[in-house]
Amino acid sequence: MQQLPWLNRLPDSTIEGGVELTNQLYWNISLTRVGQQWSIFSGDSLIFSSDSRQETNAFLYGLSLAYAVLPGDIFERLREDLRRLNRQLDSGT
Repeated sequence: MQQLPWLNRLPDSTIEGGVELTNQLYWNISLTRVGQQWSIFSGDSLIFSSDSRQETNAFLYGLSLAYAVLPGDIFERLREDLRRLNRQLDSGT
């Protein structure tokens, strides 16, 4: 049995809200299902795969909580720093 006791810490209290939060930090998380196989990608890179939706949710839950528990000002600073870094990488400097 799966329990997600801190689910209310995620935006909208959902795994999907947690993925949106994570994507604010440029993870570019997407979830696909082919047959019975669930796959989680970061951009084009496969980072998790399982035939269990519960295991998939647990992975997304853990990833999301890593950022959801940060104080708001620290999260915003991290997001701004990553935005700046991405701009530098895109411009080649």
